[in-house]
Amino acid sequence: MLVALPVVAALLLPDPTVAAPSALRVVPEHVELTPASTGFPATGEMWVINGGDAPLTVTSFQLVCGCGRIAPWTPTTLAPGEARHVPLRYTVPAKPVGTVLELPIRLEVEGHAASYGIVSTVIIDPLERRVRDFRARRDDPGAARDFFAPGSRIWFERREGDGAVRAADGAGPWSDWDRELRARSRATDFDVDVAERRVTFLLHETNDFGRLLERAPSVVRMTYWFDDADRVRGTLVEGVPPTDPAAAGRLEEFLEWASANRAEALAAIRPNGRIEPSAAAARRWREILLDWRRSTYAPAIDLEAPVLLR
Repeated sequence: MLVALPVVAALLLPDPTVAAPSALRVVPEHVELTPASTGFPATGEMWVINGGDAPLTVTSFQLVCGCGRIAPWTPTTLAPGEARHVPLRYTVPAKPVGTVLELPIRLEVEGHAASYGIVSTVIIDPLERRVRDFRARRDDPGAARDFFAPGSRIWFERREGDGAVRAADGAGPWSDWDRELRARSRATDFDVDVAERRVTFLLHETNDFGRLLERAPSVVRMTYWFDDADRVRGTLVEGVPPTDPAAAGRLEEFLEWASANRAEALAAIRPNGRIEPSAAAARRWREILLDWRRSTYAPAIDLEAPVLLR
């Protein structure tokens, strides 16, 4: 027994040739970068956090594969508890559409073992990238002029007849309504027909109007047809019927209350039983909806809070 003690002690002691792990953390550990097409950047963000009680110096932040840059980095010392925001940007190599890339990141920490994270992205068709890029900049009139071809047409529910001509800058009463009511949306389920130069996707949307009525986000199916210059020559907007009976929210309750308590105001914002979109109408709707919720002791809704869309 006494003979074995030195062996046991040796096993319990740290190996001086192996660097100890640090208290450095990356959050999140796995970052899903934006999808991107060949030659274009996939982007995201990460936080590097010193979770320990001593300063840590991060000397490098790079892809393990050495296959490109992921973030600008110079040796940086983080104080205990300090968090550093790191914008991520990776130029996608030439790979087939649909390829999923998973790339480990290594952070060298002075005097400690390296820390690791992972970034991933999926390679998409250039037309899908055009749609995603436009949606990221859709509040910029210049983006709309670049995205839609002159004389671009739009149809609702069915692609019949000549359709209506879109405004060159995408402006219109519904745009004003959405802006005033802080519309939020997320695009999913992209499908690209390369031969037809067509992109179809689902758009999940909500705004202050829907949230105050406790409505589920609405879903529309968007289809874009592109010309040879990669500009949209036609748009089809189709409503997707809700599967949840409660998706309509509390509209009927609100209308009943407003008819009894704000009849004149209701008639002004809902002439002929329909919404006439404008920024002014949006402000008035929100004001009356908030008044309804206060008067009926409905739970408060934080309109500034983030919205989780599918």
